[in-house]
Amino acid sequence: MTSFAVPANHPIVTDWPPQVDKARFAAMREASDPPGAVSYCLVPLYGSAKATIELPPWPQITQADLDRLMTRIGLRFDRVAPMVIEQNVGGFLGFLLQLVLLPGVRNAPGLIRDKVLKFARLTILGDLVRRNQITGWDLPEGLGVDADDARLVIGELLAPKYDERNIEGIRRAVAPMSAALNTANITQVLERLKQTRGPFQVWEAPWRDKNGGRLFTLESRKPNLIGGAVGAYLGVGFFKQNVDPPGV
Repeated sequence: MTSFAVPANHPIVTDWPPQVDKARFAAMREASDPPGAVSYCLVPLYGSAKATIELPPWPQITQADLDRLMTRIGLRFDRVAPMVIEQNVGGFLGFLLQLVLLPGVRNAPGLIRDKVLKFARLTILGDLVRRNQITGWDLPEGLGVDADDARLVIGELLAPKYDERNIEGIRRAVAPMSAALNTANITQVLERLKQTRGPFQVWEAPWRDKNGGRLFTLESRKPNLIGGAVGAYLGVGFFKQNVDPPGV
């Protein structure tokens, strides 16, 4: 109980009769209280009201739940996308877009359906990870930062806009959400997650950005190394990796 409490030297407390057992009315300590400081509740709790009420478990979904959701999003896409293109895109471009949405063609990797569903999945998954609302993403110990801050870093590695992230790009992205994360502890989180196993395992690219900055993503998003190297070193369009500025 921390509300409606006053310090021990408050006149209300000092005027209590000597027979009052002050220990019964001691308030819970807060982290900001000076050592040895004691406060007393003006409206003490008794009986069952005195017991600490634990927060209910944070709601989570499973990976299977996410897979079912993505199946439904895919079915919705298959119904809506052809009509949107038919109504808004004409000529040869419209013909090509309709062609790649035909059954038997639309599921090919790299086409519009594949890109849209990957974008949707990474966006949803990133938000679930940041909020700790998906099972199987329990963080390891010893990351050196608060768990919520670590999840912000991992969430940025899931951002569909980028294939790989540099440390400064992550820092800028998480700055509005956490004042505690800086270049040093973001680097520490990434280094420690490189040594772990699980969906949050981090992979570091063997290439760097244009300023020599290190580039990271999740192991599950690791690019084809040959294609990635071609994109990084030669800047070939199809293979080129999307990274935080200054790019590769």
